[in-house]
Amino acid sequence: MHVQETINFKLTFKPNYWNLPPHACVSIDDQVKFDNTITVENNVVEFSHTLLFNQPHKLMIKRSGKTDDQVRKNTDGTYDDQMLIISKIVIDGVNVQNIIYTDSYYEPNYPKIWAKQQELAGIVLEKKVIAETHLGHNGTWTLPFTSPFYLFLMDKMNV
Repeated sequence: MHVQETINFKLTFKPNYWNLPPHACVSIDDQVKFDNTITVENNVVEFSHTLLFNQPHKLMIKRSGKTDDQVRKNTDGTYDDQMLIISKIVIDGVNVQNIIYTDSYYEPNYPKIWAKQQELAGIVLEKKVIAETHLGHNGTWTLPFTSPFYLFLMDKMNV
């Protein structure tokens, strides 16, 4: 018999778009918990998940829905864009913002033409962006953690 715990997740998203909204697919260990567009500010996604003790786990957000035509240059030189912002993540009643800033990472899928322009300009694009919560490109955001979750928290807080 495996020891396990059920924990609650509450993710708050903020979309920024002028045309089509961003899409988010939220999963725990490849089990999809939410898969939809994010259209309103403070869009809250809540779910529970049962985790096996002494195992690594991953909270993942696959951000999609952005195409090249979702960015436009305005006459004043500014740009309208499409972005998905992770405003807050609460796991079992604990705001894990500090853990996000140290342990999460985002693997953006850069548009090929834009990435080539950056390369030609001598700019090296990051393959894995640590602590990014403003997801401007399609890609996958990940927060690895272990269970039991409270032991993971105590370890991260150096208790």
